[in-house]
This record gives sequence, C-alpha cells and structure tokens, in this order.
Amino acid sequence: MSQALCDRLDLGQKMKKIRTIIPYYVNVCDAAKDMGSKLHEVYLENAKNIVFSALSIEEILARGIGKYFFGEEYNKRKIFDDLMISTDSFSFSAKRRAFIAIASEQGILSGSTRTEYENLISRIIRYRNMFTHGAPVYNGSNCVLHFSSGGKQEMTLTDEVFEKIEKELALCFHRSEEIALKIEKIT
Repeated sequence: MSQALCDRLDLGQKMKKIRTIIPYYVNVCDAAKDMGSKLHEVYLENAKNIVFSALSIEEILARGIGKYFFGEEYNKRKIFDDLMISTDSFSFSAKRRAFIAIASEQGILSGSTRTEYENLISRIIRYRNMFTHGAPVYNGSNCVLHFSSGGKQEMTLTDEVFEKIEKELALCFHRSEEIALKIEKIT
C-alpha cells in the first residue's frame, strides 16, 4: 500500500471518488444542454449498475464451475480460478456455456428450464456489452444508445427499458445462485 494512502487512512480521510469520463453528445439548443447533462448522469449510473450486476452474475458462474471441479476446497478452486476462469480467454460466454453444460449434466437444468435460462443469460451478456461498448446520444429528453450487436443498432432508453433490464438482472442473479448452490463436485 502506498504511503500516501496509508497516511490518508490514518487520518480518517475517505477515499476520493473519481468521475467517469465518457463523451456524450447533445443534439439540442444550448438551453436544453443541462437536461442532457442530467440524463447523462442517470445513464452513467444505470450503465455502471448494469455492468457491475452482470459481473456479479459472471462471478456466480465462475464459482459454480470451480465447485464442480473442486467442491468446497478453496485453495484448489482459487488456483483454478486464477489460472483459468478469471483469464481473458475464459469469457462470460465461455463461462455461460460451461455452467449450463455442468448444470445440465447434473440434471439441474433441462428442457424448457434450460432454454429459458440460456435465453435469459444471453440477454444479460447482451446488456453488459451494450452498456460497456455503446455510446449514448441525447436528443432533447431522449437518450438513444448506439451499439453493435450483429451490426449497428440503437435503442431508446426509457424507464420501461431500464425496468425490464433491472428485473432480468435480478432474475438471472437469483436463478444463477440457485443453480450454483445445487452443483456438486464431480466424482
């Protein structure tokens, strides 16, 4: 730990919160730019929450995969996680495929339940990618997200869209937790 950080901690100071620097485009008159700025703040907060929620789900999948191979043996799971699961080579999509294969092999997921879960987690990965790589554009009181997903696309971000994403993130988180808890170590 750096000396400056230690000094700040010893003095009881809080850690500095930095701002996210992301360009946004407002296509309105100067009088409406403040509205665009406020929309951008909400967009950034929502995007951050979507990405962090997706990362939490990805961590559940990694934990379930590690549990399958090593049970509750933390040290072995930790090494496996550090060398394999947490690398760039083992993407969210790869974790999804492995997790679903394990859950299916153990009879936890099958038939329509498997299909529903596959579709749900695929949407979560899509949302994560949209908000990680997309660019918000503001036009008056509207925020339109421009992103690529099989080609250039755009989506007007409304309260209804965010409510749907929020519900699906929560559902996927809880469903993934349920599945991970049922996974047993391979024998």
